[in-house]
Amino acid sequence: MSQTVKPEMIISWDTTLKSVLVQGKGFLEGQTYRDGMNKGLALLKEKRASRWLADMLSQAVMSIGDQDWTVQDWTPRAVNDGIRHTAFVVPKSTLGQMSLKRIVGKVGDKELTMAYFDNVEEARQWLRASPGK
Repeated sequence: MSQTVKPEMIISWDTTLKSVLVQGKGFLEGQTYRDGMNKGLALLKEKRASRWLADMLSQAVMSIGDQDWTVQDWTPRAVNDGIRHTAFVVPKSTLGQMSLKRIVGKVGDKELTMAYFDNVEEARQWLRASPGK
């Protein structure tokens, strides 16, 4: 099952990993970004999963407002809904990397185990080895 929010964001379920997979491309902002993240969270909850793979390799910078929304609104709901292991494929873009670092720095651990990778296959291997459902 795959849902394209816009060409910039694809949400899917990876049956082998039992993980939500979010692929972001380019510049995501505002309601498009938030709708995609909320659809991914609904899928996580529906599947009663605990794993999230964020493929941000081709994603650009994220607005401060969307970063703050992710930290203050989305992450607490995600933790409440069962997310425990998040694998990030780090953006190639320096500005994208800065956005990710800012979000993660503000989130802290919040009951999440997070890891960072240069490619999707490494992220998948880590999630396969992580406990969870």
